[in-house]
Amino acid sequence: QSLQELNLNIFKQDYKPIDLVLQPLTVLSRLQRLTIKGGCLEEPESCVPDFKHWPHLNHLRLCVMTVKMAHQILAAVPTPQLKKLHLKVEECTPGRLGMFEGLEYADWSNLKSLKMHFVDFVIHSDMLKRFHGLTKLSVKRVSDGALLSSLLLEVLNPDVHTELQTLRYNDMSRESPQWLSLSLLEKLRMWPNLVEFPDCDDEQ
Repeated sequence: QSLQELNLNIFKQDYKPIDLVLQPLTVLSRLQRLTIKGGCLEEPESCVPDFKHWPHLNHLRLCVMTVKMAHQILAAVPTPQLKKLHLKVEECTPGRLGMFEGLEYADWSNLKSLKMHFVDFVIHSDMLKRFHGLTKLSVKRVSDGALLSSLLLEVLNPDVHTELQTLRYNDMSRESPQWLSLSLLEKLRMWPNLVEFPDCDDEQ
């Protein structure tokens, strides 16, 4: 099959084991961009499909229920191949592993766009020091704006992350909005190419 880009919308109320959603797509051997929106994929009924069915995959956007599923996916896709990774893990059990566990020092040199849950950002924020080529960073479900600001102040450097253009985040709750610190906003003004750092990212 010659299809290179696929966008799927799934209904939030539907039961959606990851294998039932992805298994029919394994014939798309030339797939480069896969986006699944609308809800989170759940644990498989049998097993997570091998992402090696898509050897050219470089853009991936989806949400999974557990960090174990994220580990299985990332273990099957060569990290130098990824240019866009929007992977949200819904599991928020205390002390869970981060989604990049074991891949902290892998080759992420080609990654341009990264979207992750706040839990994973807190666990793996130090990795951003090595993500020199990022042009877009999005952090989802932020529950502590002060912690987000302090970590960004620590790991982002305008002399290192020179290609960064967009920084976004959204709140865990609409009733308790989280704000970036003034010191971080002042630092962001030093970026040579940064053009977007809104107070809040409303994109779901």
